[in-house]
Amino acid sequence: MGSKTCFFVVLVVVCLLSGVAQTRNITEKDCLSLIYSYADSQNNRDLNIIGQIFAQNSTATAPIGSSVAVGLSNITAFYTSFFKVATSITETITSPIIVNVGPTGAYASYSKLFNAQTYQGCVLEVPVITWFQFTTQSPFQISSFNAIWNTTLFTQQFSCH
Repeated sequence: MGSKTCFFVVLVVVCLLSGVAQTRNITEKDCLSLIYSYADSQNNRDLNIIGQIFAQNSTATAPIGSSVAVGLSNITAFYTSFFKVATSITETITSPIIVNVGPTGAYASYSKLFNAQTYQGCVLEVPVITWFQFTTQSPFQISSFNAIWNTTLFTQQFSCH
């Protein structure tokens, strides 16, 4: 082999190896970062964050028992409608965040208190349990989001007039 050919082969091998070195699995820290970004998206009613943290083929069910939003465009539509009913939203995490990263996937769950002021002047204060599943290879995103709350309490508070 000529020196130019050897240089090219070495360059290709180095590029391939550097690509392999950059690939990594999701960590607990990555999961926590996505959870805090999700909280920021709610507290700031920010659809741009929603678009960044949910995977293209993700699902969201809120509350459990309602329709499942499938795909990023449907999830974005869900949050667009959700954000339109409140003048402010504050979500406060009220429990430890439990994260499990293992051979079968990456998951997290926690409880929170959902507070909102509606445009009609109603005040909502509803405890919520959420759980997430995450993509395990970069880019790390939410692949499934689920939440459950007392829908009777939510409805009563939402129709305060």
